[in-house]
Amino acid sequence: MFSQRWQTGVDISPGGMCAVALSRRRDGWQLKRWWQLSPPADLFCDGRLQRPRQLGEWLRDWRRELPANARIRLGLPPAQVMQRYLPRPDRQLSPAVRQEALRIAVEKQFHLSCKEMAYDYAPAARDGDGVVVTAARRRDLQGWLDAMSVAGLTPDAVDITPCALRRVAALCGTPPDKLLLYRTSQTLLWVSPRPQPLAYGCVAAGDDDVSQAVCAALQAGFTGDGYLLSGAAAPAEWSPFGFLRQLQPPLPRQPQDFTLALGLALHPGAEAWI
Repeated sequence: MFSQRWQTGVDISPGGMCAVALSRRRDGWQLKRWWQLSPPADLFCDGRLQRPRQLGEWLRDWRRELPANARIRLGLPPAQVMQRYLPRPDRQLSPAVRQEALRIAVEKQFHLSCKEMAYDYAPAARDGDGVVVTAARRRDLQGWLDAMSVAGLTPDAVDITPCALRRVAALCGTPPDKLLLYRTSQTLLWVSPRPQPLAYGCVAAGDDDVSQAVCAALQAGFTGDGYLLSGAAAPAEWSPFGFLRQLQPPLPRQPQDFTLALGLALHPGAEAWI
């Protein structure tokens, strides 16, 4: 038996909110609802959420359109996530000592105590002796959770949007060796190809943003066999709705805008960021 509870991915950025509700059926995923809304313009500053309570109050009307038992998977914007390259601790040390050495290095690199942030790490792409550390301030996480609480929502997962982009691209069967790009009204996000360790970055949206993003990925040591672009003003190279077995018309005029929301909805639910 498959649960009929809605898995709802919520992608909120200064440019707007996209949300998608899915349910799992025996033959695959079914689209239940989608929303594309414009939040008040003064909620964000430099891509970071500044007014959690106001966002929560604005979300209350939307909350009334969801079933009471809907599962919420919330995306954390790239502007509120940090990533650094660090040397790998000496392999001759014991696992406990290596872990402690990495913790000290992370605190020194981010100028934060581990109590002030949530972080994870993976092997770096450019050599075998480094790690890529991804971290978020706990106060930033708490701001989003506070906004959800004001709206009467309790996310069961908070994910970073680069992971959501990778997830939906994989399920849609896109070529794994391509650099992934996602454009909003303000930025262009690049994410390393799926077989490579997770890495990402942002450049300002503009006429030459794709070239800038590809160059930034190359400078960071990540190469791909071309790229796949989604998001605002993206060509219809692939549809993020392509993996769904059942659709509920009418469908969005710009399906690429929902790429991140779909990837968030597909999150399995157990997440260390919360």
